[in-house]
Amino acid sequence: MVKKILMMTAFVLASMAAYAADSSAPATELPDISLIGNFTGGISNSGRTDFKVDEVELGFQHYLYPSVKADVFLSLKKNERHQTEIDVEEAYVTFADFFGVVTPDLFSDFGLGVIVGKKHLGIGKENPLHPEQKPYVDRPLSNQTLLGGDEALAGEGVQVSSLLPLSFFSQLELGIWKVDVGQSFISSRLWNSLPLSDSQELEVGVSQLSKVGSSSQNGLESLTGVDLSYQLELNKGQNLKTVIEAYRANVKPSSDELAYSQFAAYANEVWTINKYWQTGLRLDYLGGPGDSGDSTRQIALYLTRNLTETTKFRIQLNQLWTGDTSSHTVLFQFIFGMGPHSHVLQ
Repeated sequence: MVKKILMMTAFVLASMAAYAADSSAPATELPDISLIGNFTGGISNSGRTDFKVDEVELGFQHYLYPSVKADVFLSLKKNERHQTEIDVEEAYVTFADFFGVVTPDLFSDFGLGVIVGKKHLGIGKENPLHPEQKPYVDRPLSNQTLLGGDEALAGEGVQVSSLLPLSFFSQLELGIWKVDVGQSFISSRLWNSLPLSDSQELEVGVSQLSKVGSSSQNGLESLTGVDLSYQLELNKGQNLKTVIEAYRANVKPSSDELAYSQFAAYANEVWTINKYWQTGLRLDYLGGPGDSGDSTRQIALYLTRNLTETTKFRIQLNQLWTGDTSSHTVLFQFIFGMGPHSHVLQ
């Protein structure tokens, strides 16, 4: 099955490349095609060793209209039964100016953005990102526990956004999403960018996720998050970036148990030394259920060697503490990309 999928993909890519080479072919009809491979491995102090092709992602992106863009990302990865399956990771259409497209004679300058389809929910800074956009191998404990596990929390629905009439960049986003069978959520996010100087920028965001109605599915009921990002440009291509996120979630584990609140946070500091090397430190904190159980803390230290803008090696050391117990894991990652989506854009 996997061989058939890869052969079919290779055939499609080769056919489109040949089509593009034909000068008579209209270039505007061809989408931008990207392929990203994410190979990971890990060695723990318990003796467990794991090396795998974590994910192969295909991206298809194309402007359908000057302000209307379609993005489709397909993921090939193994499920819990070690069988490779294809998943639609994201598939959405972005209207940069919805009313300007639909009713240009009435609301040509209204400036309302609309996204329709399946997308990583815009909660905080980390959840919307793809693996190639992150400076570390794994997800913070806060996001693993509260927002989708090893994968980003995604949903099918619609999101509207609008720039607020302020002297600095300020955007309000509102969305409604079907995240799981029988589960719908309303999301909101307000984020602001404040240039402090030519070399410094501060971003502040507030996010809210709330379950709509009641369902037979238990789990996350609501979540409130705040995030802070500070970037300092240094000399000769160096920069420092600090990201802090904190969440307070209300969780109902089952119909027989009462809901409880849980706090989680992480702080990440990444230093871009030059175009070849990057290093950083991430501190994770996960409070116990109801803030009454044992908390979990983790330190993640990582080093990245960039071969090109889209191909890199990474090694990461995780030290984890839960109550009186501790463990450590060494993670490895080789990630490569071909095409426009493989470039890190944040």
